[in-house]
Amino acid sequence: MTKWPRHNTSPTYPKFSAVFFDLDDVLNLKPHLELYLKTAEILDVTPSTFVVFEDSVAGFVAARAAGMLYVGVGQVALAAEGGEAPDMAIASFEGFDIWNVRPF
Repeated sequence: MTKWPRHNTSPTYPKFSAVFFDLDDVLNLKPHLELYLKTAEILDVTPSTFVVFEDSVAGFVAARAAGMLYVGVGQVALAAEGGEAPDMAIASFEGFDIWNVRPF
């Protein structure tokens, strides 16, 4: 889910489900949870089964509100504390293994 137009996005992990929204697809932007709940609805899955990758505090707040596990990526995630901190944080996707992410 991104603020960028669809033609500027591509799935990082093509083996996994990917749904892309842009600004024209939703009424409420992050930190509202609409993006995440809409994704769950389209994929017909329970929000708690998602793993969200986010690079902003607004995204962390939205994923948490939707009841999804979320991984913070980058310096914002590594520096976040307290209620703004992600469930887990990584510096980058370099060397990242999706199979090491466990449900909460």
